[in-house]
Amino acid sequence: EICPPSSDMSPTPCEDECSSQADCPYPLVCCPGGCTQGRPKDDRTYHACVYPDICATGVCKHGATCIRGQGLEYECLCPPGLEGPNCDTGK
Repeated sequence: EICPPSSDMSPTPCEDECSSQADCPYPLVCCPGGCTQGRPKDDRTYHACVYPDICATGVCKHGATCIRGQGLEYECLCPPGLEGPNCDTGK
């Protein structure tokens, strides 16, 4: 799943910004979220163009811990003996 948890998404208006991936400019993805601003909260799921959960794409290798930043930024915490931005290089 490349959509970030809804709790990590920015407030979205109570309307659909997208209905499919084709509606969002790269690198944004169309993800479900709740109504969080504009009107009283309802139970309908709305869709918004958001940055993907970059850590869910497996950018950090060899069991490294991925920490998401803003947008497409991330940091990999490498296990011992590995280094590099994605922990794919031996020391």
